[in-house]
Amino acid sequence: MTQLTAETIAIVKATAPLLRQHGVEITTAMYARLFQDESIKGMFDEAAQESGEQPKRLAAAILGYAENIDKLQTLNGAVARMVQRHIETGVKAEHYPRWPKRCCRRSATCWAKTGRPMPCSMPGGRLIGSSPTY
Repeated sequence: MTQLTAETIAIVKATAPLLRQHGVEITTAMYARLFQDESIKGMFDEAAQESGEQPKRLAAAILGYAENIDKLQTLNGAVARMVQRHIETGVKAEHYPRWPKRCCRRSATCWAKTGRPMPCSMPGGRLIGSSPTY
């Protein structure tokens, strides 16, 4: 497994304030775009979407990742639960590339409000999170 550079860790940590303030807004918009694909929409609990619980859970998970990027072992339990849930609902490797593009689009809008450039891509232009390793 490749070690993250200090620069990458700093970039991810820099997103934490934005995620704390706008995380649910970002994930709600992301799910709306993701669910334009009916095959993906059917994989999710509609009640959790309508109540706002799913976007809140995802926002909390992303914030947890950003805040703990330098100590990922603290997230082992949460990651194990997410992986298990993805297995149970039939998420496949080909579903993951759809996520960063949809999430970063809304993140860019929120990040623009801060007046600072958005740290959503890594050197070479690859989006953070665009190639899952599980």
